[in-house]
Amino acid sequence: GKLPEGNVFDSHEFGGAIAWRYQGRFKVVFHGFDTDPARFLNDYLPTFESEAACLRAIQKFRIRYFFLDRHGGASAIWKMLEKHGWQIRAYDSAAVLLTPPANQFP
Repeated sequence: GKLPEGNVFDSHEFGGAIAWRYQGRFKVVFHGFDTDPARFLNDYLPTFESEAACLRAIQKFRIRYFFLDRHGGASAIWKMLEKHGWQIRAYDSAAVLLTPPANQFP
């Protein structure tokens, strides 16, 4: 089925493609065209480094989807999200899409 609009947190290499392909239907929280290095260092990178930072980012940016590289450093965040009730919605050899527990968004 069609996914509801929402904010996407992605592995860095996917953000530009998601933003271009979906033309704003899904707001990419960070992508390769982001010109604020402080935002990248203070908000994006910590999300991959600790569970607490990831949970803060979910709230701060109202993240509805995680689109993550299956082969990079995203496996820890993926497993942590599953521990918090997020579910794998789709995957292939390159990426995985996770969605939140049903009660997280109205």
